[in-house]
Amino acid sequence: MMGFSSVRLEGDVAKLAGPFSSPADASVHRLEFTLAQPGVQVRGEGVMQGDTRWTGEVAAGGLQAGQAFAFGVASLVTPKSPPGFQTVTWLEEVDVTAN
Repeated sequence: MMGFSSVRLEGDVAKLAGPFSSPADASVHRLEFTLAQPGVQVRGEGVMQGDTRWTGEVAAGGLQAGQAFAFGVASLVTPKSPPGFQTVTWLEEVDVTAN
């Protein structure tokens, strides 16, 4: 399961977090996300926090508290010979909160 569990504005930074599960033998090579509201689109990179969660931060770039679309994409690598590659995507409507 991949997703967005929180999207929070802290000043001019958007902080994101979510669950992530991948096949047991795969590792996350890259994780990217995009947040979109009317007239605003920001992109950033996420990092894994252990085996089951990811987090990311990006300049808010005009995002406001309220509804947004969030899109994530992760590139996975399996340590086979030859290595295996997989791309996973997900899209959700999220609630952007502000502190």
